[in-house]
Amino acid sequence: MSSHYQVMKFPAGEKTTPSLVLGEKLIPGSDESHFCKPTDVAVRLDGSAFYVADGYCNGRILMYNPDGEVIRTWGSELSRRKPLLYRLPEHVCLGLTLLV
Repeated sequence: MSSHYQVMKFPAGEKTTPSLVLGEKLIPGSDESHFCKPTDVAVRLDGSAFYVADGYCNGRILMYNPDGEVIRTWGSELSRRKPLLYRLPEHVCLGLTLLV
């Protein structure tokens, strides 16, 4: 993750050329193609999905398939006004039963 509003996936051993880039460099947003200060990523052990905490501006968690397509979202950029939704999901982790 970076302050460029992007999430990147790198092949094992590679540090310079990502195999997948989500979000647009320096362009924040709240739709499914943009992030606003993403804070964490968790990957299922079998690689079937990964999760992004897009916390500071959007207050949401996004679930993706390995190709970077959105499967599901939790929370929204409006969550600060709704007490039962996320205010600032800063981290995301997976339990052994795949609970997020």
